[in-house]
Amino acid sequence: MRVGPRFYGLIDDALREIDRRSPEYLRHFGIALPDPAAFAQRNQTNPGCHGLSTGDVERVVAAANRYLGGRYPASGHEDGSFFAEWVGTVGIDAYRATDEAFDLEVVRDAEDETAFSLQTDYDLRATSAGAGYYIRKEGRRPVLLINATGLPIEVWRRILGDAAHDFRLIVPIRRHGDLFLGGIAQHVSLEQEASDLISIIDAEAIDAVHILAWCNGARLAVEAAGQLGRRAASLTLIAPMFKGIADLPPSPTPYLRDLQAILDAVAQAPKAAAIFAARIAETARPMDWSKVSPADARQREEIFRLPSRRHLEQLIKPLMSAESLVNVAQRVASDERHPTLDRLSRLKTPVMVILGSHDGIVSNQTTIDALRKAQCPSATLLLRGAGHDLHDLQYRYLRFAFSHFLDKRRGPRPMARLLPIGEPLSAPAS
Repeated sequence: MRVGPRFYGLIDDALREIDRRSPEYLRHFGIALPDPAAFAQRNQTNPGCHGLSTGDVERVVAAANRYLGGRYPASGHEDGSFFAEWVGTVGIDAYRATDEAFDLEVVRDAEDETAFSLQTDYDLRATSAGAGYYIRKEGRRPVLLINATGLPIEVWRRILGDAAHDFRLIVPIRRHGDLFLGGIAQHVSLEQEASDLISIIDAEAIDAVHILAWCNGARLAVEAAGQLGRRAASLTLIAPMFKGIADLPPSPTPYLRDLQAILDAVAQAPKAAAIFAARIAETARPMDWSKVSPADARQREEIFRLPSRRHLEQLIKPLMSAESLVNVAQRVASDERHPTLDRLSRLKTPVMVILGSHDGIVSNQTTIDALRKAQCPSATLLLRGAGHDLHDLQYRYLRFAFSHFLDKRRGPRPMARLLPIGEPLSAPAS
């Protein structure tokens, strides 16, 4: 077994997921390492380990442990904890990328601000109907990027600033608010926005466009894909929000349950929006790990739910002003009237869905239920150790899976961290 710079580079890249969330976390708690032999036994059926003997897995994990143990203080024997298990899967994926089983790469973070990269690497255009958009100057495969409604486009800085991929990204300037500042300045229906997106594809005379959408941009993406028909070459949904579909059993996350209570209150009494917005703004604070006991493994696991600290405030931008919060309440109610299941059931487009194992924002169960209810064939993948913003913190996995899907029209081979879920949901044939 040989390991080298790529193996260590991918391990370092994975640990940066922790540092980007909380730079002090590993200094405070140390690194949890798995027992190589016990990990190898537990993961015999892990599809990402197929082709490796138990001894191979044990040696890979031992090599990862030696490397990490020399870089971080150890937190003690924690074999079986999620953190330790995650470390083992990180090592396996790094090794499989080294032996070229997977085209997983360390992706350099975009150093420039998104606004700068858009202004230099993209052309600013508008349709005859007034729909504005940026389109990347380079790239051979057109990709329509649909952000979460009301969030600053900065949260997509990694894919926007990555010069190595060949996606000709199209970034719509949606009418509801400022592309860079975020927030929802006015209510615009999903249907109106879909019309703008279609007009952009028409203006560019694109015969086959790939659609990449995140969070509550998923419903808009499904609507646009349906209207585009055969011109929608593929549809990829990252952590989609399908909350509020009438025919599905509710399974809200605590975040969505609390948010809906606020939105209901604001809808009934708009003047109360300023009070709620101020309280929400106060939540954009880093987690204080000094109050968490090192012995509390469950609480320490919350690190995997957190977003990048860089985006902590941006991810709640639509909720931080009274005006925007009132418009959010209206847009959420409007979105939930969308016939999402019907649109999903009619899609003829290959679909891939990527979920985070620790997504505390949307309900993975609701997503799976929606796909099954609509009988929408999809490649549905679960990324272990990812939260809601996996397009940022786990960007190397997104680029790997998305590139494979665009080439093959099916999900990639399983990895130790990126696993297929849902037997009834089969990937479209290539």
